Amino acid sequence: MKTTVKKSRLYILLGALLSIGCLVFAGWMSNIHAETASYTIYGKDRTENSVRFYITQDNIQAYCFDANRHTLHNTGNEFYPTPETPSNEVSYLMLHCYPVTTYINGTNHTPEFAQLITQVAVWMFEGYVDLDGSINAKSENSFTARTGTKPDWITAHGNTVVDAASSLVKDARKNGPSATIPDELKSKLYIPADNSMQRMLIAPRNPWGRIQLTKTINLPEGLLTDANYDITQINFEIYKGDTPTGKAFKIKPDSKNEQGFIGYDKDNPTHDYINIQPGFYSIRETNVPVGIIGSQPSESVYLGAYTGSNSVLHFKFDNNFKTIEINDLIIKKGVGEQGDIPLKGAEFEVVFTSGSESRKWILQSDEQGKVKLDKNHLIDGDSLYELGEHKNRLPLGKLTIKEIKAPEGYALSKNVSEYNLGDYINSGKSFEPLIVVNKHVRANIRFVKKDGATSNPLAYVPFKITNTKTNESHIIVTDANGLYDSSVIEHAKQTNANDTLPLEDFSKGTLDLASTQCGLWFEGNGKDPVDNEKGSLPYGTYVLEELRGETNKGYELISTVFEVKGNESLDFGELLNWKIGIHTKLMATPKPGDTYVLEDTISYTHLPENKEYTVITSFIVLAEDGTSEKLLVDGAEYTQSTKFTPDKREGDLVVESTIPKSALVGKTIVAFEEIYDGEELIASHTNPLDAEQTVVFEREKVIQKTGIEEIYTSDNLFIGIGSAFLILLYIQKRRNVF
Repeated sequence: MKTTVKKSRLYILLGALLSIGCLVFAGWMSNIHAETASYTIYGKDRTENSVRFYITQDNIQAYCFDANRHTLHNTGNEFYPTPETPSNEVSYLMLHCYPVTTYINGTNHTPEFAQLITQVAVWMFEGYVDLDGSINAKSENSFTARTGTKPDWITAHGNTVVDAASSLVKDARKNGPSATIPDELKSKLYIPADNSMQRMLIAPRNPWGRIQLTKTINLPEGLLTDANYDITQINFEIYKGDTPTGKAFKIKPDSKNEQGFIGYDKDNPTHDYINIQPGFYSIRETNVPVGIIGSQPSESVYLGAYTGSNSVLHFKFDNNFKTIEINDLIIKKGVGEQGDIPLKGAEFEVVFTSGSESRKWILQSDEQGKVKLDKNHLIDGDSLYELGEHKNRLPLGKLTIKEIKAPEGYALSKNVSEYNLGDYINSGKSFEPLIVVNKHVRANIRFVKKDGATSNPLAYVPFKITNTKTNESHIIVTDANGLYDSSVIEHAKQTNANDTLPLEDFSKGTLDLASTQCGLWFEGNGKDPVDNEKGSLPYGTYVLEELRGETNKGYELISTVFEVKGNESLDFGELLNWKIGIHTKLMATPKPGDTYVLEDTISYTHLPENKEYTVITSFIVLAEDGTSEKLLVDGAEYTQSTKFTPDKREGDLVVESTIPKSALVGKTIVAFEEIYDGEELIASHTNPLDAEQTVVFEREKVIQKTGIEEIYTSDNLFIGIGSAFLILLYIQKRRNVF
């Protein structure tokens, strides 16, 4: 048929052209009846531009297809499927036209204009219009233009319509034959029941495009369970734009097609979303955790039809993560004479936890007192984090720091510091190093001095305390109850006044109550000033050495070593003194040459070992009336000096004295023994009535008697054991006479 129209009514002409025949294409709908018995086609006018167009009863766009057949009517006509199958090129063409997309030939058109281009493309593909827009003989009677000329509705838009429509046709003829189009995406032909009108194509609703999203982050898996790095909390919003530069709008999730929110799955980081309508799309992250650096929104990218070359959009988000820069983790200081000083050698236990991730390090302070998170300061523990270029940094998480070893001479800090590193991201503040200041270790001492045998207290006993490193020493004295406690005496009261007392005065009984009231204070390396609130002895090793005094004469002297390592007082409990015991037993043996060997066995107890002592041996002559005098040999008093070093606290020492017989015959001899520590007499046995250290010599015979056993010798010597007075025993029977 032929219709006359005015140029000024271009869109009315377009409506007439559309009424020549219809091609029906499935639009964006939730339920298309592609295989139902029939469709009803209706003609309608667009109010905004008076363009006649056709839709199905399900509101699907319809186009004229057979330009040489008569038109549809406005009231509606039923169409039924035909056994004819459209070519693969036709299906391909319809997947790249309106209303599948308005983006044609590199330009995003209005829906009305994209509809016009699509109609022209269909006629070009079927041969009713040439690729240059001219009418050919096949359709001459269907248009106002004659064969070889272009109709006004084409020339009115210059080359835009022709170029766009011809590009679609060329693409379909080139790529359509080899395109793989699922059966559910292929177009189907429909005709009216009386076969009196144009054929129509109805394509079902289809998944036009596909979006693939890949999301990655380079973090240890354990950290991903921490809330700061929980990438599963990130949402990805897909936005569709009307133009590549136009304002995007968010695609909301619905049951039909797009998913607007995409979660993270570490086992499947790539997400594939189909049924995406062609158009311009961008993706952006939302709800990004505080520890993750969000990616910038993607550029708007065009998504074509399912079978097209750009029917799949790939978006990849490589998330980076936030860390905290920690140049100096800890600064260790000590209280010195001139103020705080850096301390080397302090050890800290540092524990980092984030989600299921946990690492522990033992770090040591350097010469500047600094502790850093690097291999130079790590002495034990887990490996440090090496997060690419993130040096001297930690991921977000919880950090716990405590000192486990203080430098020598300083008290261990008992503080435990905890940090939530995520707070620094929220506040924007930098990490400030933990300042740990240690004071010198200082302690007091306490003990009670007692007699080991009776448990009676020993009062006014002097002691010397010496620091083995600095050789600083001071004198202390027990009180009337044998107690010494440096904490109960103010350190500042007559500080170290006992140091001025001459040592020789101690044994003269000059120590009294005043000596017990002198404060004790060791300065130490820190040259600490006297402070009554602190301990009297700084960190170090000390020797507590008992000195000889009036009240501990005859007792062993105690010496002990102790260490001050903390600020707690040291209680030594009871220091027991035992008197040094001596027991002797004298024996006489004649020797050739008119001499006798007097053998005295000295048994000692509680004599401190590994020390040299001097034993002085002397003898007395005991008269019958109980008087005595020193034994003279060659007109001089006889004494013998013997030096020895015991290796045990208890033992025996045999001292032999060779004396002429002439000095002994007819006399009762008693041995005396004294033990000296240097010039100090520490023990003696000088009892003239002790039978075991007594020997009796007689002119006629010699008898030695020890206990109940009698021994007869060949000498004119009699040995007896006396009690209060000596009783001379006469033996009637003579044996071994010289």
